[in-house]
Amino acid sequence: MPIYRFFDASKLEVGAGLPLGVPARDLTEDEYNEFPEHVRASIDAWAVFRKSKPKASKEEPEPEPEPEPTDEAAPV
Repeated sequence: MPIYRFFDASKLEVGAGLPLGVPARDLTEDEYNEFPEHVRASIDAWAVFRKSKPKASKEEPEPEPEPEPTDEAAPV
């Protein structure tokens, strides 16, 4: 089953907890619909759960290009 709400741990503030029974992971539509209406409203309003998949972040910067070779002769 496709993901209905995506969990973004980077938005979870230190010390903040999830509503009782809500897992700290992506939710399918069936899982989401099992929660009572007030819990679904909390999930919808909270930035930790998104309707769209978060964009992948670049974890490693692109490598620097190597310097161009020069025509100068090496000192002897």
